Amino acid sequence: MENKKGFVAMMRDISLFDYIQLIQMTNKTKTVEITYKEEKAVLQFIKGKIEFAKTSTLTGKKAFFHILTWEYGVLKEISFEKKLKKNITDKSNLLLEAAEYIDKLNLNNTSTTLSEQKKKENTSTTLSEQKKKENTSTMLSDQKKKLREKKLRDEKSEVFKIQL
Repeated sequence: MENKKGFVAMMRDISLFDYIQLIQMTNKTKTVEITYKEEKAVLQFIKGKIEFAKTSTLTGKKAFFHILTWEYGVLKEISFEKKLKKNITDKSNLLLEAAEYIDKLNLNNTSTTLSEQKKKENTSTTLSEQKKKENTSTMLSDQKKKLREKKLRDEKSEVFKIQL
């Protein structure tokens, strides 16, 4: 039986971003294969530093950023047989750059949503203002009615006083 260390697990609520941070903090050397829908990718870490990233269509930094946009997937550590040809050389703040890239993507995706939400709010505000006007008009009408009724009562009261 082969002497192995570590655990095999299915992880939920742990992002790929968090997994990569763990590899970096522990200075691990490993190769991982990631599957997202029909797409596959490979990442390789040497002493915690990401040195290789590849998807079916992208390589290097662009591939790494793209992989981190995946919302879920299957991550499998594959045996580290050889060091792959390095395609990521600027590693200093790569994870931070990736986070900023993802934030920009999310901002662009939500800007449309925010625009639509603003339109809804404007429509809602317009409807709300229209309802306020209708309520105000109804209130004024009610007040006028009450004033007329009071005036009629006062006039009847005057007529009644005069007759006495």
